[in-house]
Amino acid sequence: MIRSELIATFVHIVDAGSLNAAARRLGLSRSVISDRLNALEADIGASLITRSTHGFSLTRAGEAFLEHARGLVGAMEVARNAVAEAEGSVSGLLRIAVPAALTIRWLAPVFAQFLRDHPRVTLEVSASDRTIDIVQDGFDMAIRGARHPDSALIARKITTGRRIVVCSPAYAEEYGVPRSLADLQNHTCSVYRNRRVTQDWTFRTSKGVRYARPAGRFEADDGSVLVQAAVEGIGVSLLPTFMVADELVSGCLLKVDLGVEPDIDRISAVYPKSNASLPRLRSFVDHVRGAIGDPPPWDVRLAEAGIIELD
Repeated sequence: MIRSELIATFVHIVDAGSLNAAARRLGLSRSVISDRLNALEADIGASLITRSTHGFSLTRAGEAFLEHARGLVGAMEVARNAVAEAEGSVSGLLRIAVPAALTIRWLAPVFAQFLRDHPRVTLEVSASDRTIDIVQDGFDMAIRGARHPDSALIARKITTGRRIVVCSPAYAEEYGVPRSLADLQNHTCSVYRNRRVTQDWTFRTSKGVRYARPAGRFEADDGSVLVQAAVEGIGVSLLPTFMVADELVSGCLLKVDLGVEPDIDRISAVYPKSNASLPRLRSFVDHVRGAIGDPPPWDVRLAEAGIIELD
């Protein structure tokens, strides 16, 4: 009988695109991954993958086996979930991708409490603003701003995601502050540049959504860098409220009133439909939603300071 870990490793190799990527995904050495593939091919009696300096390709036998292998791996996961449900237990590895600033400023204690509540769960967190493919990069889920995810993904709202236009007191003193969207074009702006995020700033008006495309001399793909740039007076920025609540309350940053409010999005847990039944994932999302609440604590703090109004 073929061992289940050999079949699962083969599927991971195909999904990851290489033996090295599969090794990183599984937390194993490349030699272990290679040994498992060799053992699987020996058990089956056929070569499944043709390796080359440019990567690999599936043989005809590999293509035929892959469909059945995916079904077997899925069935094993369903069986594990059924046992976990029957025992009322939550266990196993949960790999999540989250924005760095949100994790450092607000989510780290939430994660810690989840682990205390569920001692049989291992949480692997990748805290980064980089663009990821949840499936291809080997994650179970991600937390991100997502109103309309890919059709293959589910997005479950965690809390409201508000943004706010800010600048430093030093910038305001030297250059003044914009008072309208049209006036924004006369100011230097710092821009968040990420492949999955549009460069337009969106605002709510009585006539619908309006867009502004600010110009400036500073761009970054990390929100924390933009926060620091705003504090240093480099320019005007549009940033999530979870990133700048502390700076606004302390006076390191000022709210810029353009006469219109930035559009409201949501912070969501995003995951493949195939993961929807994972007890550890469902428990984790429920825990984070309950701990953060809606409105979230950073917006409550800003509202108590009179900086924003909650809907």
